[in-house]
Amino acid sequence: MGRVTKIDLSADAFALELGSVEGHTEQVEREGKGCCVLYLTDRLRDASIKCVLTGAALAKADQLDAGARVRVFGKIYYRGQHSRGPRQISWIEATDIAFPPPRSTLPTIDDVIDETFTGGLRSEEYLEKLRNGGLA
Repeated sequence: MGRVTKIDLSADAFALELGSVEGHTEQVEREGKGCCVLYLTDRLRDASIKCVLTGAALAKADQLDAGARVRVFGKIYYRGQHSRGPRQISWIEATDIAFPPPRSTLPTIDDVIDETFTGGLRSEEYLEKLRNGGLA
């Protein structure tokens, strides 16, 4: 445990956005007055983010497995409202969680390539005909 930190909700401490963050679950635990908290490794920043689960997100807490790929939606609080450079996510008040499909079920490049897409035309010829209304 040992990761419990007090959250400062003063107006000067944070910038706030509504949005989502995608990543992999680290752990789910109870903190303080019974708050359910998910620790998530952010896919883009490779940083651990504390997500306080509420509403629909709280109802899905029992579905969270360690290492699972998830997208967390809610209020994203950033450190340093006036800081320069990329803002650091401080924590998320999560209102919902989505479970994207496993990468193994997504189409590959071979699944989406259509070699007959241009009807035998070079790409330049195809685009010129398309712009001039020559394709039906």
